[in-house]
Amino acid sequence: MKKLLYSSLAIAALAVSCQEAELENNNTANNGEVFRISAALPETKTTLDPETYNVAWESSDELTVIVNSNTAYKFTNAGGDNFEAAGVALENGTNTFHVLYPYNKYVESVDADGVTSNSKGKTYVAVPSEAAAKQTGINSTEHVKGVMYGYGTVSSSEETPSIMMNQLTALLKIDVTNSYGEAIDVKSVTVSTDAEGELLSGTFYVNLEDGTVESSGADYTHDYTTLEVTDGQIPAGETATFWVSANPFKVPAGAKLVISVNAEQGVVTDERTYEQELVFEAGTVNKTTFDYTTPSGIEKLTVAEFLAKPTGATYYELTGTISDITNTDYGNFNLTDETGTVYVYGLTASMVSSNDNSFASLGLREGDILTLCGTRAEYKGDAQVGGPAYYISHVAVPYCDVTPSTLSVDAAAGETTFSIESNESWSIESDNSSYTVSPASGEGDAEITVTYPANTTADAITVTFTVTSDSGEKTVTLTQRSSSQIPVEVTDVLTADLFAATDTKYTEFSNVKVSSSVVYAGKSAMSTEHDNAIQLRTTNSDCGIVTTASDGKVKTIEIKWNDATSNSRILWIYGSNEPYTSATELYSSVKGERIAEIAKSDGLTQTFEVTGDYSYIGLRSNSGAMYIDSITITWEE
Repeated sequence: MKKLLYSSLAIAALAVSCQEAELENNNTANNGEVFRISAALPETKTTLDPETYNVAWESSDELTVIVNSNTAYKFTNAGGDNFEAAGVALENGTNTFHVLYPYNKYVESVDADGVTSNSKGKTYVAVPSEAAAKQTGINSTEHVKGVMYGYGTVSSSEETPSIMMNQLTALLKIDVTNSYGEAIDVKSVTVSTDAEGELLSGTFYVNLEDGTVESSGADYTHDYTTLEVTDGQIPAGETATFWVSANPFKVPAGAKLVISVNAEQGVVTDERTYEQELVFEAGTVNKTTFDYTTPSGIEKLTVAEFLAKPTGATYYELTGTISDITNTDYGNFNLTDETGTVYVYGLTASMVSSNDNSFASLGLREGDILTLCGTRAEYKGDAQVGGPAYYISHVAVPYCDVTPSTLSVDAAAGETTFSIESNESWSIESDNSSYTVSPASGEGDAEITVTYPANTTADAITVTFTVTSDSGEKTVTLTQRSSSQIPVEVTDVLTADLFAATDTKYTEFSNVKVSSSVVYAGKSAMSTEHDNAIQLRTTNSDCGIVTTASDGKVKTIEIKWNDATSNSRILWIYGSNEPYTSATELYSSVKGERIAEIAKSDGLTQTFEVTGDYSYIGLRSNSGAMYIDSITITWEE
């Protein structure tokens, strides 16, 4: 029977954006002998089974167990309440055990000063979550996983010690009746309160010194909790049940409990004030009903008005100019109007419960005037548009871009190409009639073929192609080597010891040269836990490696991953014909174009052959921490 393992949605959905420190299962101590514990579930806990309310572990369950506050192990179910792991290192006498469910090898922690870092030896450890809590289908309970914690002392001589597990979250059973008059499709259900200081979602932090738990002070702590829903269709007149998890919280007498049901047909909000205090305790099921009637219209706001709104699940309509696109998969960028600027954390083509990576299909560019709908959200106290936001309409600014802007060819006659991306008409002129293009005019996107004769002179030849459109002029410069020039390939091998960092602190570096003429700069760390690998992460640190000077063209890039890197990690590679100044140019107002995505899941060693002519490159993580043993770059000079 499925056990009651309530999951705080915001924990589950947001833990992947935190800084991650990998804690591997330790199987080396005690000659691999198996150590077993009993993770007991108290009788007072219930389950979602309305018939029996039984409590039981499932055979697939796994636990994270931190022993003596400094070593983490993965314990697997050995039947019933019993869990075991090999090679558990115990000290003689008494040992402390912190038992966390669900298991996750990525555990975020903070020290006493609130600095996130590896949990080993630190004061606090965040209770991990398994996956995003999302209900699929009405009445379903499959998404309810929960967060549990147990703390106790174990003697080194004790056989199968018992640790009592405690539920950390409360559960809300919300029966939604469709009184709208036609079928609705529920996308999310949000519960919030205006009670001061009450936190309905966020990361739980366990004090490794005394086993106490708190949820305050975390980056992802909010006064609301949201359940994402897919396949949430409710026929007219019928009732469906949605299960929403929350941190334990109180609604004092006179304060508001707000329930919002966000459907494709619109948002309906019910604000409730009670004469007596409501208490939502950990491990309890709290039942209520909701009537979905006529949805309210979406309020149109300026950016300033939006920023003045409280955080919550209400959608607002905003219009502004797009700038600083930092993620073209999820759709992260700034939106600016005459009253201010706000960061949009994710934009999708239509209203969905979670980001479906549809941003690229919209064809949006910096400078476009966009209208969207999104919720008022926050990250680390900074306002942003959440939801995720979804697309309404846009006015495209005229553009005509060419890539690459420089071409290099050998002395022999031949052909090469460059691309035009445009939403207007254009024409191309060559300043040397012997060097021709096809087509010479057109509208929209196109691939242009350049045909050139042999260069029989002793000097290189430079030819400029001018692309003219209503939005202005762009140029492509072709350099043809002389018959006496022979290109030479030079290889640079980049390792962490070439850069400034000597530990896991992210440190800027510059003026790094290896074998070629190329100069490297950027920001990185050295993973001392993973063979002193190059360590990169994402926008929180603006990490990356860029080239600031070059006399050549990049030909190949080989990545040797450290096996400690998660298979979900992807290295983004950018090409440019303008020099970079720092790794920040890989984030805000991205310089160059993304020419490759190297996924760790595709193999530990991967080689990318560059097809365009690029004198400068940039490399950064797409999301989270990654570890790279070496980067080998071949240049043609």
